Order: sequence, then C-alpha cells, then structure tokens
Amino acid sequence: MHRFGKYLWISSLLLAFTQMAFGIEALREEFTDVSALPAQGWIIQNQSSPIGSTSWFQGNNTFSAFSGGADEYIAASFTNVGGPGTISNWLILPATPGLIQDLSFYTRTVVPGVQGEFPDRLEVRFSPTVGTNVGTAATDVGDFTTLLGAINPNLDMNVYPTAWTQFNFTVNGQGRLALRYFVTDVDPSSSNSNGNFIGLDQVVVNTDTAPPPGTITRPECVEGLWFDPATNGQGLNVIFSPNAIVVFFYGYDMAGNRLWLISDARTDVNFPEATPVDFPMSVGSGGLFGDLSGQSLGPWGTLTLTVNADLHSGVAVLSGNDGNQTMNLTKLSNVINVNCTAQ
Repeated sequence: MHRFGKYLWISSLLLAFTQMAFGIEALREEFTDVSALPAQGWIIQNQSSPIGSTSWFQGNNTFSAFSGGADEYIAASFTNVGGPGTISNWLILPATPGLIQDLSFYTRTVVPGVQGEFPDRLEVRFSPTVGTNVGTAATDVGDFTTLLGAINPNLDMNVYPTAWTQFNFTVNGQGRLALRYFVTDVDPSSSNSNGNFIGLDQVVVNTDTAPPPGTITRPECVEGLWFDPATNGQGLNVIFSPNAIVVFFYGYDMAGNRLWLISDARTDVNFPEATPVDFPMSVGSGGLFGDLSGQSLGPWGTLTLTVNADLHSGVAVLSGNDGNQTMNLTKLSNVINVNCTAQ
C-alpha cells in the first residue's frame, strides 16, 4: 500500500460556520489584506477634519499582529488628520444575517516613548436601521446612533492597552456595526496632542443566523492536504488564494494505475460548509522535467468536494474517464500558526 506522504504547506480556504457559545460565527476577519476589504463588504471612510494622508491601512512594523503574519492587522494613526483638528475614521463592518449577538476584537496602541503618550480612542457603534451613512462632519455619527462602548472614552493617559487585548461587546439587535477611530484635540506637529497609532485584529461577529451558502468565514481553514485512511496512498491538496481555488488529486485509478489530476481554477471562491462543490478536473500526459514540448492537458471528469463543519472531515467523489471513487476525507495538516479547531 502506498503512503500519502507529500506534506505541502499552502495558502488555504474553508467555509466554517462555527457554532459559538453565544451564537453562530457569521464574520471573522484577520486582516491579511486590507486592500481586499471593500470587495468583502467593508466600508472605510475617513471623515477627519482636516482630512489627512491616510485612512485605515495595512499593519506595519510599528508592532506585530496578534496572530498570523507580522503585518496582518489593520491600523489607523494621527496621519488620518491633516493638521490641528479631529480624527473621525470609520471602519464599517459587512452586513451580517439575522440578530447580531456580540462583537469581539483585539486592539492595542504603541508603548509610550521619550515624548510621552498621545492618547487614543476607539468607539464601537451600531446602526439599528442597517444604514451606513456617517454624516459629513467629523463629529457626525449618521445612522450609527447607538454607542455600544468605547476604549478610552475620555482620552485619558495610560488607558488604551499597549499589548494586544481582547474586547467584547453585547449587541442583541439587527443592524450594522462600525468601529470609529475618534480622537479630538489632535495636532500632529505638537508634542502635547491626542492621537497616536492603533491596531485592530481578529474581528469576530456572532449572530443567531448562519450566513447564506457561499459566504467564506474562515478562509484560512482549508488546510491543503486531505486523505482517506481507508485508501492510504492518495489524497487531495486544496490551494486557495483570494482570487481562486485549485484542487490537486494525487492517487490511482480503479485499475491501480497512477493518476494525477488538476482542477480548473474556481474564481468565485465560494465554499459552503457541508455543501457539495464541483471542480472540473483535467489530466496531463507527456512532457519531461526540463522539456514540456510533449505535454498536454485534457478533460478527465469532475471532483465533488464537501467539507464538514468540524473543519477536519469531508467527502470527495471523483467521477471521470477512469471510473468513480469516493473518499471519506480526514485532514493531514494545519496551516502554521492558525487554530482551526471548531468551537
């Protein structure tokens, strides 16, 4: 019996509707790519006065992220304002289905240096109308009339945490959430000013309703290598990027001959939990290392892949030129530094 021992580290994806103690996890954002947020339903709007050179931006070497790569967090700073004035920089979360039960996230600021501390403030606001209007002035709140809470509401010294700290807010309402970096009395040129630099990481929203099929809530949790212990010696490698999913099959056909397949790239990147997803598969022939002149790729059939809510099991059905086979899948490996245990 051949052993499936090709351990490959991958970028990965999985839709996991995690059942939490307080509800169903409808949104989880780790901020691996801040530039991709608008396409995922986030709204970033800097309404500072006077407006500065930055808005919310990708984390940098000011400090490392709470989890993941060092820069995988979202940040805001005193550069959001263009001179003496008020920072009002909005980060509006995507719409989520059903009743929003709670919100949690990690945040921190910098450790004060020789020039002292420049206090920061972060508001958590709620729009009960689901509207996303934030007004026009730096002090406006628009549709976000409900203040769920604030970190350092009075802009005091030594209040905003200087190490990653988790905050939790109870909502129990249907509407839209927003995080607002809101700092008054800011003067970027002064040593006696409010406003410095904050980071946000691992934003999680729990609701009473699962997201609709196709909503990706844990794209980091398809872990690449899957196999069926009953047919040890073959398996799947699922590779994910923000723009596509590709699946490789390494194994054998029904006659015991080696069979390697590659899927078409699915650019919709939807992967509903416990719902079959079809991948057209192709098989290659000819070609040598260093000489691909005789290489060709032709259609083979279909791989239907289902991933379960536990994030560690699923089913793959191969149907093609060499017959049909079903694999009851188990994951071989996790993405490094990512905890994908279902809760």
